[in-house]
Amino acid sequence: MDDQTGLLWVGQNFNGIHRIDPQSKIEQDSIQLTASPIFDICLFENLALVAHGDGTVTILDRELFQVRKHLKASNASARSIDVNPFSQEFAVGYSDNTIKIFDLNTLSLKFIIAAHTQSVFTVRYSPDGRWLHSGGRDAHLKTWAVADPYRLHQDVVAHLFAINHLTYSPNHQKIITASMDKTLKIWDAASLRLLKVLDWARFAGHRTSINRALWLPVEAGLISASDDRLLSVWKVTEQP
Repeated sequence: MDDQTGLLWVGQNFNGIHRIDPQSKIEQDSIQLTASPIFDICLFENLALVAHGDGTVTILDRELFQVRKHLKASNASARSIDVNPFSQEFAVGYSDNTIKIFDLNTLSLKFIIAAHTQSVFTVRYSPDGRWLHSGGRDAHLKTWAVADPYRLHQDVVAHLFAINHLTYSPNHQKIITASMDKTLKIWDAASLRLLKVLDWARFAGHRTSINRALWLPVEAGLISASDDRLLSVWKVTEQP
């Protein structure tokens, strides 16, 4: 959702980006980018960064809804994007097992991190910009020190199968991981100590791979999406 315009940005495989008014449910405009799947859209200031299945990252002018540049740093899929406003960088996780760090102003490639042993599915900077977290098909949850630069700080075997997505809680004290092993796990953000496992057996969660999680600043605000085609809403407090 674009907080500047109130429009919903939707990436459709083989059909580019669509902007939809969620109130009227009417498409406002669309733009054809590539013929490959779209895996992620990251909105930051006047930019929209789009990750494609052919390894391209497209930079769009958010206001004009026009392409500024196509970045091609790999032939493997670009799976996830996040921006660090403090270091003026953005990170892209690729299916070639790497994370690539780009300069936000020049759009030039700065660092290549041999991050995981398999595809990197999710990257997320900490709210203070000090750390970059990553997860992927190898089921490891990793933390990288941004200022070192990008030295491996922590490595946890977090799940049985792939980590599809990770995000922060509203108070920034916890990290939530969503996995192909059908579980959501809540971690202490500083230590990566496991706090809670949300699964089917104990909490009637999802029966198939969990692909996305979002923790909103409301009482019942942890939402998860799965291959079972269900959205689950969890009542989880901010306290451990």
